[in-house]
Amino acid sequence: MSLKKLWEMQQMRQRYLQLKQQIKTSPLGLKLEKEKHVMEKIRADLTERREALRRLSRELRQRELDAKEVGEKIKRLEQKLYEGNITNSRELKSLEENLRWVKQEQEEIEEEIINMALQEEQLEEELRKAEQEFQQLEQTYSAALEEYHRWKQELEEEMRRIEVSHHQIIFQIDKDLLKLYKKMRPKYGERVVARVENQTCTGCRVQIPTSLLQALRRQTDLIRCENCGRLLLYE
Repeated sequence: MSLKKLWEMQQMRQRYLQLKQQIKTSPLGLKLEKEKHVMEKIRADLTERREALRRLSRELRQRELDAKEVGEKIKRLEQKLYEGNITNSRELKSLEENLRWVKQEQEEIEEEIINMALQEEQLEEELRKAEQEFQQLEQTYSAALEEYHRWKQELEEEMRRIEVSHHQIIFQIDKDLLKLYKKMRPKYGERVVARVENQTCTGCRVQIPTSLLQALRRQTDLIRCENCGRLLLYE
């Protein structure tokens, strides 16, 4: 009977929508989506940290070159000062003053280099720890993602089987009955057909009158529930 096939098709559709909703609202899927955004932020932060460390390292190397250049300048000034070629006291005093300022500059650069080296070491250690933590997070995430994909794949395979069965069964249903089903769906959704169980409509849970039950047992025509209007299937 077409009504029984229509019921089977309706069950398929209900199951299909249920599976689709399970995937959409999966706690693990939603959790992984949140964790994905968190990991993207952490990954961006690590990228910024690496770039900051590279900048600091470049600046440190440059200051080391500056220190070397200043050291060579001091050597030249000291050589000029102590080689005894300068006899003019004013020129000699100017040279000594210049040397004093250059040595002060050297001290400042060396202090800056020490501080930058300490900062570089600290950043390297912090970055190493952060990368280790992120690696562990990635491993945990990947394992959970693999589990989620396996679960999702099983549901999607069942959905594909339902699609095939739905395509096959639809040709076994009377066209007029299908039209009626589509017409009723906006009101009843995927519960157009209601089975009769214990003399009750499973759509609205209202007891069916005896006279209607007798007609249902014969089931020669389509019969609707007097309360909710669904198509009744009696088995």
